[in-house]
Order: sequence, then C-alpha cells, then structure tokens
Amino acid sequence: MRASWRQLGDLKEKKVLKQGLYNRLSDEYLNHSFKLIRSKGLFQRAEFAVHWGGPVVYSDSLNFQPRLSVNNKIIFDVLSIIFPHAKNLTIFKVQGCELAKEMGVPNEEKDEEVFYKVENSEDFKSVVDDHMGYMEKVGFKFFDKLASLEGVNDFINRRILEGDNDYFKSKNQQASLKKFFDKREVLSGVTSAYLTNSPKKNVLLERYRILFEGNDYILSDVQKIEDHFTKIS
Repeated sequence: MRASWRQLGDLKEKKVLKQGLYNRLSDEYLNHSFKLIRSKGLFQRAEFAVHWGGPVVYSDSLNFQPRLSVNNKIIFDVLSIIFPHAKNLTIFKVQGCELAKEMGVPNEEKDEEVFYKVENSEDFKSVVDDHMGYMEKVGFKFFDKLASLEGVNDFINRRILEGDNDYFKSKNQQASLKKFFDKREVLSGVTSAYLTNSPKKNVLLERYRILFEGNDYILSDVQKIEDHFTKIS
C-alpha cells in the first residue's frame, strides 16, 4: 500500500534512508563535477541535472525514477521572454531504454522507464552501481551531445527531418515521433532551429504543423516563437 510521508510511522527512518542514498550518489557524482542540491534530490552541473527527488513512498520502501534534464541558457532566455511563466526546460528524459537507444546503446536497459526500489541501506550499492553504469554509457554522453545549440538542434530536430514526405507521414513514423515529443521538446527544437539559422527551418516548421495538426496547445506556441523571431529579424 502506498502511503504519504505523514502516514508513515517510520517517517524519520525513511528520510534517513533517502538522504543516505543521496550521499552515496553524491560521492559518485562529485567525480563528474555534479553538486547535490539536497532539498530537491538533484545532482547538477551548470545546465545539466539528474533528478532523484520526489520518490514514490510505500510502507516498506522508497521507489526512485531518475530523470535527466538539460536547460540550455540561450534557449531558456528566449523562451522566458515569450513564455515568462513557464519552466522552459530544454529537454527532459527518464532513465530507460528509449534514451539508451537514442544514444546508440540499444541493449543497455530492458525497461522503458527505470524505477529503483530501496528497502534498506543494503540496496544502496546495487542501485548506485546500476545507475552510474547507465550514466557512463548513456547519460553523460547525452549531456555532452546537448552541450551546444547545434547539438540540441540536431538531437531534437533530425528525427523530424528524416526521410522524404511519404516516410515522414507514414503511420509508424508519426507514432514514433509523437512518442518522443512533448511540448517542451517541440518548442526547444523550433527555437534551436532559429538560433542556429538552420537552412531547413521552413521544412521543419511545416512538418511540426503536420505532426501536430489540430493540436492548438502546441501549435499556438510554435506560432508565438515564429512571431518573436520575425519581429526581431
């Protein structure tokens, strides 16, 4: 049975367990110059972060889902002008097989999304070893790939530009693309295309409109980005 922090009789014990895991992870992340933001369960280096905060709490365990985020400052500054009340992260991905495949490591994870169950301190070593193994093979390479505007533009937009129009409009490709994209990735992709002066920007915008046809939640904000860059050009 899932319980809230307040419902747990061993509240202090669960907090100690969580902080103990953070400490073990911090020892590893310091080797990569990531600093623990303890109150958020966040390991951060400049614009890159690995999120361990907000575990799912059960009566007998804590369950963690590591998530990786990139917050490119240039993209953030542009989107913050257009959408001043939004969080405006560039991209946000969970640890799992999909990101591993994206980084060319298809056999790294069997699960689409990874959850770590921690019942006691004896679980720390296996959890930390598995997670840091993933980061060495996938996560840190992901951050390196997205360390520039060009890298962000390529990582997000190349999949939209792949193939001819028939391939792009095929049922399988449309389903695959929609699985990858959230609104966050669309807005970051469009913004990065403008900021890098992509020669395929018009094709990219047309394909985003096709992919999200009828979805005003996304396309209205895409239009706001276009209007912004038209105004300052």
